[in-house]
Amino acid sequence: MYEKWFREVESKRIFDMDKCVMREDDHFFAMDAFFDYLKKEGISKENYTSMIISAQCNLENATNEFFKTEATFEKQRDELLEFLISRQNAINGTKQSLIEDFKSNSLYNQETSNRFLSPILQCYLEGEMIDRIISMPRHRSHSDKYPKAYSQPNHKSVPRTNFKSNYELNVKPTPRDTTRPSMQPFSLLILSCILLTLFIVGMKLYKNGSFTNKIRIQGDGIYYDIRNNVITEP
Repeated sequence: MYEKWFREVESKRIFDMDKCVMREDDHFFAMDAFFDYLKKEGISKENYTSMIISAQCNLENATNEFFKTEATFEKQRDELLEFLISRQNAINGTKQSLIEDFKSNSLYNQETSNRFLSPILQCYLEGEMIDRIISMPRHRSHSDKYPKAYSQPNHKSVPRTNFKSNYELNVKPTPRDTTRPSMQPFSLLILSCILLTLFIVGMKLYKNGSFTNKIRIQGDGIYYDIRNNVITEP
């Protein structure tokens, strides 16, 4: 019953066959979803317990396999496309001959043995991608060897970066700001520091008596000088 539920219900949530991708995890393999499926199938309550116990182990294993596959999905996809394109350049055969040639490769057995990679492989081999590979001119340059008509679908996934070799990227370098910063604020800061230093030095010299104060006062028509708090004769 679990395998039937996976094929009919859960796989449709996991795979986007229009884009040949695995969707981002959305609480797949939840026990509640499987339980609801059993009720819709009219399973008797007497069989619920045994089916749920059996499903618990399957759901846990499927969850672990899903995240393990998702982590290596991009690498597996890249290897698949690289093999198909390189072999087509080499044999220049038909779609069927290319698929048959791929089936003799170990990569085919590796992907078909994985329940999550197998539907993606089927999507590539039966969809438009294989047709584009067949129609590609031979001996393309390395930078242009993958079909530009195929663009990577915009889907969220754990961690997936752009496949630079397979898909056309329009990346524009971020321009550097070559404008030199203005020196005016820095010059004002230096000037302020110099003035402050001169003021502090002047105050210290004044307190230490290094400056001579000369004051003249008038008395009886005679001007007297005051130096260091002492009245001197003219």
